[in-house]
Amino acid sequence: MAVSAEFRRAALIATAITLPLVVLLAFALDAGRHKSSPRPLGPVVVSTPPSVAAAAAKSCEKVIEKLPVKLDGMAPRAVHGSSTSVDTRYVVAWGHPPVVLSCGVGRPPTLKPGSDVELFGIGQGQHNALVLATHTKTTNVFTVVDRPVYVSIAVPKSLNRDPVSVLAGLVSEALPSVCDAQASTGPPVPDAQLCTHRP
Repeated sequence: MAVSAEFRRAALIATAITLPLVVLLAFALDAGRHKSSPRPLGPVVVSTPPSVAAAAAKSCEKVIEKLPVKLDGMAPRAVHGSSTSVDTRYVVAWGHPPVVLSCGVGRPPTLKPGSDVELFGIGQGQHNALVLATHTKTTNVFTVVDRPVYVSIAVPKSLNRDPVSVLAGLVSEALPSVCDAQASTGPPVPDAQLCTHRP
């Protein structure tokens, strides 16, 4: 009888310890199963480019074909225009805050004859494009200026990676160069060949 009473007491203690643990584990598993997944990111709203001319459309199609679905691990984003007149066929975005590539944007205002803008060769390997950099409070905008169409790449300043090299390289692969930067060394480049003098 003494053994049976001791056994019963041990069983009660084991139950008293095990039952709360089982209940807690069940709650934890249930919470994990019903835990809300992160909300999908909403669309990126853009106001440019307002339209793409037929001649530019062919070039932009070639650029868009080269772009990756994911950019350096950043997921693609839907793109909507700020109004119905905004053509977003050639605008692609990735990540949050978004990196936005727009093909067929207007000529950068500072890119004109006599301007002393600095153009940088950016890309990967043999595929380098001439890029003009401008900056806002929150965004660095890199515009490819030496291809048949202007292509802008807007990168949030808070982003801790460099998508510009990849994207400029892909634009360079997709389209031929149509102009040059003024050479700092060597013979001067004729005005007709300069990106600042593009018609």
